[in-house]
Formats: sequence, structure tokens, C-alpha cells
Amino acid sequence: MADGSENTATASASDNPSETRPGSLLGKYLAFLRSPLLTSSAQPLPLSQTCKQSLRLYSLHLLPIFAAGIIIGTLGVQDSNANPEFFTDLSPWWLFALTVVILPTVEEIIFRLPLRPTAVNLALPASIIFCLMAIAAQVTGTTLGLTIAALTALNVYLWRSPPKVKKLENFYRRYPRVIFYLSTVLFGAIHITNYEQEVWQLLPILVLPQTILALWMGFLRLRYGFLWAVLGHGLHNGFVLTPLLLIKIFGSAEMQKRWFSNPGAVENLSVGDQLLVVGSGLFILTGLIVGTIIAWKTISDWRRHRQLAKGSSE
Repeated sequence: MADGSENTATASASDNPSETRPGSLLGKYLAFLRSPLLTSSAQPLPLSQTCKQSLRLYSLHLLPIFAAGIIIGTLGVQDSNANPEFFTDLSPWWLFALTVVILPTVEEIIFRLPLRPTAVNLALPASIIFCLMAIAAQVTGTTLGLTIAALTALNVYLWRSPPKVKKLENFYRRYPRVIFYLSTVLFGAIHITNYEQEVWQLLPILVLPQTILALWMGFLRLRYGFLWAVLGHGLHNGFVLTPLLLIKIFGSAEMQKRWFSNPGAVENLSVGDQLLVVGSGLFILTGLIVGTIIAWKTISDWRRHRQLAKGSSE
């Protein structure tokens, strides 16, 4: 959904001082988290600058996400989606398409697209949720087809002829923190379904990685545009998925069966399979090291700007 279609429902970015004043990237991000603005247009930047800023902010979230994953691992709780059948039944390309393209797009439409107050930005995610519920209820055939066709026509109409939604805009201006953080929490909470119901009481811990990630993706969506939130979501999923794809493409059938049922079990594997496991681990480790270096530089830049600001105020 192009942000250009949202101009009828947006105010100038100058309404938020953090959008216009010079400063560090981390400083602007923290100012955004303190006061997210949902009714200003996305900030157009050169492609290279947007990519650089997005990756720098991602590096800040990578270590907390990894640390949260370690904590979850120490609890002995296993993601119920991580079963051998899920990975062995899908081809690598379908697994990539599902995890890096389809799911990020659908989830961003549901959770981040509504962060801008337009009719279509609310109607489209509502339509997708309705269709998913209909599929879950085993609605098929002509009924499902007509439902999808009608909802598609409605969303195309709202996109081509957007109605004025002054009351909706006023609501977004009045409660930006509530809307932004509710979306963030809901995105994290929905991932509790990855786990068996017996451990749902650990929800705040189990969905902490997704909740942290949602802060970053919400910033990308509002600061740079919806497409960047989708790309960022896909980037993160791709980073996590890459070792599994390598094992699925190059690993032996025995290795895949054992690895996906008991990750880390490398005993009695062939030398080639063991080297593949080591290579996958090095990929993750390298990503964490590079991310740590970038995060440290980003934090140092923020601290330097703070010191300069204090000096100029004195």
C-alpha cells in the first residue's frame, strides 16, 4: 500500500519536533518511541540512506532479540511450529517464500498498515482477518470466492476513492501512544500461538523477541513507509531462516530429520553435515558480531550528540 495514497489523512512532519531537528539516529528513534506520530507523512530519503538507517536500527534490536531467545531456551520451552514435518514437507523455495515474503506481507498489513488513519488501511487488514477466519472455519468453494471478490472490490474502491475520515484522524492524533503500542503488543501476543497452551502463562517472555522487533518495524512503517516495514520483517525472517535453508538444501536426509526434531544434535553425523552445522553457526555468529559493532557505533554517535547538545546549552 503506497504511502502516497495517505496524504489526505496526514499532517506535516514538522508537527513533531523529533522529525525535523538534527540529531543522532538513535536519538530520533527514542524520541519517536516516546511520542509516536501517526498522522504525518513518511519521510522521503535516498534509498541508500534509508537502507543504512534501517540496518543500523536493526542492529540495536538484534542482540536483545537474541538474548530473549536464549532466555526462552533456558526455560526448556520449544516452539510448537518447529516440528520436523513443517520443514521437511516444504521445498526450500516454498519455505523461503512463505517465511520471507508471504507471512511478513500479511502480518505487516494486519498490524502496521492501520498505523496510518485511512479507510483502506483499516478495511484491508480487517478483510484479510475475515478471510483467514472464514478459511479456519472451513468455508470453501463459491462462498469463499464471492467473499474474497466482494472484499477485494471494496478495498479497491476505498483505495481509488478514499473518503475523508476526520474523526478517525482526530482519534489517531489524540491517542497515538495507545494505538502504536497496542499494535506492538498485539503483534507480539499473537505469536503465543507458536507454543502449546500449557506454557501460555509465560506470554510476556515467550513473545518478547517479536515485541522488540515490532518496535523497529513500526518505526520503519511510519518514518519511511509501509514497504520498508515489509522489507525489514522479511530481512529479519531471512536472517533467522538462512541456517535452516542451508541445512535443508545441502544437508543429508538423516541430518534434516535429526536436526529439525532436536536442534543441535550433531553426534554421528557425516563430516559434510558437521561442517554445514559449523558454517550455519558461524553465519549467525558473524551476524551478531557485525550487528554488535554497528550498534556500538550507533550508540556512540547518540552519546556524542548528547554531549554536544549539553555543551551548546551551557
